[in-house]
Amino acid sequence: MTEKTREKEQDALKVDIASLRAEMAALAMGVKKLTETKAAEPHAEGEHETTQLGFPAHSEQDPGVWADFQHKLNEAWPRTMNVITTILDIGTALLHLVEGEGRILRRSVMRLGWAVAFIAAASLLVLAAAGFFLLGIYQYLASQMSPAAAALLVSLLAFVLTLIFAGLAKWQTR
Repeated sequence: MTEKTREKEQDALKVDIASLRAEMAALAMGVKKLTETKAAEPHAEGEHETTQLGFPAHSEQDPGVWADFQHKLNEAWPRTMNVITTILDIGTALLHLVEGEGRILRRSVMRLGWAVAFIAAASLLVLAAAGFFLLGIYQYLASQMSPAAAALLVSLLAFVLTLIFAGLAKWQTR
């Protein structure tokens, strides 16, 4: 994914969060207005729907469920809006963090890739150097003794070097 496409998607997410924030505020205002209108409605005398269900009707001491709800909503309104605002601010901050960390992560992955490539190249060069070193020792020993004995001595030297490097690797990874 290209950088411009990623930035466009992040900008689209930011716009979506801002519109979600506005829609939630509008929804909360709608609920508040609904409770105000329901609390202001006068109840008709006589049978109320709650008395038909077996519940006691509202009296003058009890102004009604909608008035109670409106009162509680008015008390909780600032806290509710603070919570909604805080949640949406956290979402926006998280998107900013993901955007910034994405750039850092991409840069770190590229550096790690180059480091692994250079280590692999260095390992191949060390392996080639060790092979030529052993070949040189073999040719020297082959001129001094039989080629079979020289091959045995060089292979023994290679085996000892392998055991030493394997021991070092095991010791370093503990």
